Amino acid sequence: MDANAECTPAQQVTAQIKALGEQGRWKEVFALVDPSSGGEWQDRVAVIGVAMQALGKHGRTEEVLGLLQHVKSLGRGNAPNAFHYNQLIQAHATKGDPAGVMQVIDDMEARGIATSPYSFAIAIHSCRRDADVKAAQRILRRMRQSGHNSNTHAYSAAIDVCSRKGNADAALEILQDMRTHGPQPNMVTYGTAMNALAKTGRWQSALALFEEVKAAGLRPQRHMWSALLNALGRGGELVLMMDVFEQMKAAGEPPSVVVYTTLISAFAHKGDMERSLALWAELKEKGLTPNTVSYNALMKGLVVTRDPAGAAALLEEMAALPHAPPNVVSYNSVIMAYAVAGDVESALAWIERARAAPGVRLDVVSWNSVIHAVDAAGDAPRVRALYGAALASGAIDPYALQRRRAAAVADDPALAGRCDGGAALDLHGLNVAAAKAAVRWELEAALEKLKKGSHHTRLDIIAGNAVRRGKAIEETVKSAVTALVTEMGLTYTVPRTNLGRIIVQLPEGPAPPHAAKEARGARPPPQRAPASADEHTRTVVQRPELA
Repeated sequence: MDANAECTPAQQVTAQIKALGEQGRWKEVFALVDPSSGGEWQDRVAVIGVAMQALGKHGRTEEVLGLLQHVKSLGRGNAPNAFHYNQLIQAHATKGDPAGVMQVIDDMEARGIATSPYSFAIAIHSCRRDADVKAAQRILRRMRQSGHNSNTHAYSAAIDVCSRKGNADAALEILQDMRTHGPQPNMVTYGTAMNALAKTGRWQSALALFEEVKAAGLRPQRHMWSALLNALGRGGELVLMMDVFEQMKAAGEPPSVVVYTTLISAFAHKGDMERSLALWAELKEKGLTPNTVSYNALMKGLVVTRDPAGAAALLEEMAALPHAPPNVVSYNSVIMAYAVAGDVESALAWIERARAAPGVRLDVVSWNSVIHAVDAAGDAPRVRALYGAALASGAIDPYALQRRRAAAVADDPALAGRCDGGAALDLHGLNVAAAKAAVRWELEAALEKLKKGSHHTRLDIIAGNAVRRGKAIEETVKSAVTALVTEMGLTYTVPRTNLGRIIVQLPEGPAPPHAAKEARGARPPPQRAPASADEHTRTVVQRPELA
């Protein structure tokens, strides 16, 4: 007998909605309860609640909000409850929208609808996508104010946000807050905090947490051993790392592929291929199967030891294995190995192989390596061509700041005066060679546009002050960019309030054709005022042909 035959129609449609939701078919879910459709289920609050749950997991905030408003309109004692509001919180959380989450919580409390620990646990997940530590901390404070301080899951989720951001200090602060005011940390909390510490090599703090777990009479789980080994490896404590590895085996915890990969990566990072290969052999002797991450860890050592042929051979081996297909990190290692070795042609050949490889999309690391190698060889035309290819592929995208400014002006036209004045270029993530290529590309394009009547008068560059290390020199992106601007015969200023920002003044071009009529009879344009007290100014003679 068909199991559905004994179900009521409402139970059958509920099962259908759940199945559609699991398959990601949210449009069909919404169609079943769409208030505008006049369908059979549009006034069945229980069915609508299940649909809201399915839609919330897919981040469909508009549809969930529409259904929430519809439930409010039904009357007859069918006012939405905490369950319905939690689905709207879930939708905002899935989209990574902490502000939207807090608006829903505000609305709940204003309407006298009680929040729950579950509400806040979901809410903190809204901070994961962008690793928004401050938003997670605000939600935790709001949770405590609402009287839900025993929510271990919410604290663990907040620590996970810190881990994603690499903010170990914030993770430790939240952990201490749990010890002082909230629920006692559990194994998930400790493990998540140790992951945050491992990412930054804070091995002393990770070891202290590990000992705290044992002192509490708890048995450390495998992921905690792995996190401690990772922290020791990143902290360069390789002798202690191997001691802990032996303790792990003595405690009856069999090492996993992840553990071996962690150890191999630590030695490979130091260029100790003898120890890396010994651990690689031990991994296989244990009957474990190395995965893509394992191969990439071993390949890292071949980059450090400048063995591009070995790295290429390892990638070829990966390509023949169904369980360890090479990814962009694998190709980056080979490209970088050849680039560091000064073999530009081989590095370029591997760039082309990576571009043709299925499922592989080159990223900024790939292009940084090869642009640096070609720049070091003094081949300026090829540098320009490579930068153009990287820009066209989207792997290098220095225009995010400009898009944010345009979006801000679209939302609030009053900001136009503050955001106007020229193009913006964000060089974060680029090495010196790629940053210079980006600035030269943009300035040459801007100067060409000026000849055709462009009204932009400056280029706003965000260079930062971080040091990028080359083979034989140490140079900052900022100093390289200012030297290039000077070389091109242009003027720049550096605001005292933001020393990582460079404002390049472009020469005045001819008036745009559409402005010629307005210009006749108008006052002469005012001369540019001298630099204000909050700017450093460097002025050079402009090229006569561009004036």
